[in-house]
Amino acid sequence: MNLGTFLFLLLQAGYQVNGQINSNNAYCPSFAPNKIQCNNDHQVPGLPALSMTVLSNFHTLNKSLLCGQTPKAQFKEAARCLFKSYSHCGDNDFKGLVTKISKFEEAVDLVCSRSDLVDHYASCIGDSVIDCIRNREAREKLTTSDVPSRDEQFNEFVHFYCRKREIEEECIFDDEDVDACSSSSTVPTFRELRLLMKPPACSSSGLMSSITVVIFYALVGLCVH
Repeated sequence: MNLGTFLFLLLQAGYQVNGQINSNNAYCPSFAPNKIQCNNDHQVPGLPALSMTVLSNFHTLNKSLLCGQTPKAQFKEAARCLFKSYSHCGDNDFKGLVTKISKFEEAVDLVCSRSDLVDHYASCIGDSVIDCIRNREAREKLTTSDVPSRDEQFNEFVHFYCRKREIEEECIFDDEDVDACSSSSTVPTFRELRLLMKPPACSSSGLMSSITVVIFYALVGLCVH
């Protein structure tokens, strides 16, 4: 993965995370000091200070620093601390748009046990994937200027963030250049990683629950009128 591609995907993931739950100081003043404390208590030597953006792309971190028994345990503790603090900033609905910590820990184990496969596949993701993501997001009105406002129904957020994830996966797994670069053994591993990192609200059951809520309120509105 070249630097431009990595930075784009890093910003993409960070934007999505921070858009789902508002953790800036004006809305959630507890998050910033908690994040500092999480890093102070569980900092892994050699790795950058953890943030939700870093956690979203942890598979790009140096595996030799991450995957030893002690640093991996410290990393999981720091992640658990950060996820808890971050989720505290959002209501119950928005917590569903954050990766489950138990699944994140499974993802860490997966990446450490198959680091060569993960790194090889990540190196295959190039500029054509970025172009695909940008084009599809623009066509489907899923750019940064299209983020739902807080007065809209929660299903609008589910569609926005979960569809962006789907587009990323479609662009990665359907890309001819990626397919030519990767091997048959790397694709299932990366798919498994993406599945573990998928927030509960983006699962089919989560999407159905959100749709059910919308239908319920629509029916209530019809009955009232």
